[in-house]
Amino acid sequence: MRIGTLLTTTALLLALPTNVEANVDFPLFPDFQTGKNAYQQQDYTTAVRHYMPLAHKGNAKAQTELGKLYLKGQGVRQNNSTALNLFQAAAEQNYAPAMAEIGKLYEKGDGVSQNFEVAKSWYEKASSNGYTKSNYNIGQLYEKNRIGPVSQVPVLDKETKNDIRLATKKIKEGDYKYAEYLGDAYSINPKIQSDYRKALTYYMIAYADGANAIKSKITETSLKTDRETFSLAKADAKTIITPINYDALPKKDKVARQVAKEAIKDEKKSTLTALKGVNATVASTQQKNLQKDLAVNSYKVAAEDGYAQAHDKIVELDPNLPNYTPPLFNKGPAPKYRILSELQTQFVGQENIDLGTRDEETETSLITIAKVKAEFYPTENITGYIEGRAQKNFGIVTPTTDDGNDNNDDQFIDLRQAYLNFDNVAGHAPISVTAGRQRFSEDRAIMWNSNLDAVKLSMDTTLTDGFIAVGQNLAKYRIGDDSDLGEDQKDRFRMLAEVSHEYAKKNLIEGRIVYEDDHSGSGSVGGIIGSDDIDEEDASLLWAGVRLAGEKPSSLAIAESIIYRADLMGVTGDETLVDTSAGPGTNQRTIDSVTDRDVFGVGFDGEVAMKLENLGRSIVSVSYAYGSGDKNSDDLGDTDTAFRQTDLHANSSRFATDYTTGYERNYGEVLRPELSNLHIVNTGVSIPATPNTEVSFNYFNYWLDEENVTDLRSSGISARLNGNESHIGQAIDMQANVNLTDRLESSLPKQLEDITFRFIFGGFKAGDAYAVTDDEYAFRSTAELRAKF
Repeated sequence: MRIGTLLTTTALLLALPTNVEANVDFPLFPDFQTGKNAYQQQDYTTAVRHYMPLAHKGNAKAQTELGKLYLKGQGVRQNNSTALNLFQAAAEQNYAPAMAEIGKLYEKGDGVSQNFEVAKSWYEKASSNGYTKSNYNIGQLYEKNRIGPVSQVPVLDKETKNDIRLATKKIKEGDYKYAEYLGDAYSINPKIQSDYRKALTYYMIAYADGANAIKSKITETSLKTDRETFSLAKADAKTIITPINYDALPKKDKVARQVAKEAIKDEKKSTLTALKGVNATVASTQQKNLQKDLAVNSYKVAAEDGYAQAHDKIVELDPNLPNYTPPLFNKGPAPKYRILSELQTQFVGQENIDLGTRDEETETSLITIAKVKAEFYPTENITGYIEGRAQKNFGIVTPTTDDGNDNNDDQFIDLRQAYLNFDNVAGHAPISVTAGRQRFSEDRAIMWNSNLDAVKLSMDTTLTDGFIAVGQNLAKYRIGDDSDLGEDQKDRFRMLAEVSHEYAKKNLIEGRIVYEDDHSGSGSVGGIIGSDDIDEEDASLLWAGVRLAGEKPSSLAIAESIIYRADLMGVTGDETLVDTSAGPGTNQRTIDSVTDRDVFGVGFDGEVAMKLENLGRSIVSVSYAYGSGDKNSDDLGDTDTAFRQTDLHANSSRFATDYTTGYERNYGEVLRPELSNLHIVNTGVSIPATPNTEVSFNYFNYWLDEENVTDLRSSGISARLNGNESHIGQAIDMQANVNLTDRLESSLPKQLEDITFRFIFGGFKAGDAYAVTDDEYAFRSTAELRAKF
């Protein structure tokens, strides 16, 4: 939240009536959608109960809807000033509907001086921020002749010019009977550019000269301008009518003040009537057509964005467009389904991944990945989703995927997701149930980013959301290479739970739990199993993690804001390890030992970043990650103190800014380690080079927590460790994401929604913890073209 918005919101909180809050029982989990549903059912008290605490937290939508309730006195005591404060707080956050509401206040004069030009400017702000419906309000201003064309000055005919010249001359000579005509001329005559200061000046002269009936025109004109202009007009009038008593001039708040004057003589009336020449209250045909065209143009903008009322106005106003139908209205009823597709082509290369231990040559792959996604909506509260994928790998290098999973299969077709989602369970808008094969993901992907056959119960309110899910994978859902579910994945029951609360604007506290019970069974010593049936590790484990994350305004001159994140995690439980050796036959193994041990490990992943004020709002960051190692690795009977991740993790996260949709690996593109027995320091910068291009650079340094190991738990480097040293190495990653949609828009087919290019390069230098010579380097790079249809 910027400083200005913070101050506005603070003032708003002080302005909200405390007597309302004292009498309202606010819910534990206030929710915008629940408040909206209550409003639609005319349950305004419930709407206030949900909107008000959200407005206190700075939620722009809630501030706007609560402002409407204050404006109408629904569920709260009517208060135009509080409504305006709420709208302004939301507008400070660039919330366009709030800008439109401020425009309405100025148009109607509710709590502010009526000013149609100011109203129009707020409507235009709302439209420029995406709320094109406000163009309907602009059209209304033109249609009702409340505003005129901004850039077009009316051309005066010779007769009108002479009338104005004569009237001005007569007034200078002290004959004030022509003042009302000039007031009309500068206020409502369509042949003359409006000038409300001059109009008020001449109306005041006429009023001071005894034209009591003119007071209504003064009132009407004063509402079209501000208090300063009114005061200037009054001063202008005083300089002209020096023979008249100054106190006879009207005051803005007392325009009905009676002035003792003689009745206007019949001669003055007849002279004035003759001088007018045209009826100033009836617009000319030319002006009417101009105003109508301006109104229709504004209505079109609103209609093309789906506002049906604007469409009806176009048909009503323009006889040349009796059958006008904007594009949206040609589509007919909304479809009950939506089909999306995506095509990726990758060229991936890697070199010296074994750090020279096996003299492997450079390896490359050309990979094609196609995805098809289908959403369908059988009822308002039921959504279905199916996602399939096909992959062909012309090579031996694994693809670079957004979910971070390495896939060694050459070719396959699989079903990634297939579920039904039921919203508004038991009439409660925030509650939903999802059943089927679904994807569980979180921003950092250090706890989960994977598919699971499960049933999930979710609650999604404005400030607090979460879920609890139970399930286990029943099959691999794959046709092609490696289509069977691996033994290490069978019979692994999992429970996942998450809760996230926005305790301040853009600041979250989150908690996550994963429980796993691998109930596949380990067998007994001396047992014979097939080589394909080996499951070396069964476990009953519980992971728990808490995250603090958010963004705060910065007091530093170079930074717009400070971004922070801290994840603290732990794992506990017990596991069974199975050791086997080759048994009789070619495809059998003998169980040599079965060992039970406890598990207790801790992990941490934290980051501090600055969003710079200049340089395109680049982000520079420093982060540190830690996964404990096993202090008793030589004794399998003791507690294993090494932290390990959930096997649902991916360790890949979205770019820090919103310019592109690229992902990057949390702990390096080449090493790609699991967060176990490691210290990792990372410094990076993310630069939005253009509105469509973002580039990031990251430097990593790695150390072992416990030295006496010969392997990392998982790694992209195939070389072994020497077990004597701790420094694993250093790495540099570079990634560029380019959105090509805008640049190629004219040449792209209409069916293509988005096309992006991504290039990733990672270089790794081995440290002395590897059993290799110094200065061994490994590289991995990916070039990807992705198209969405």
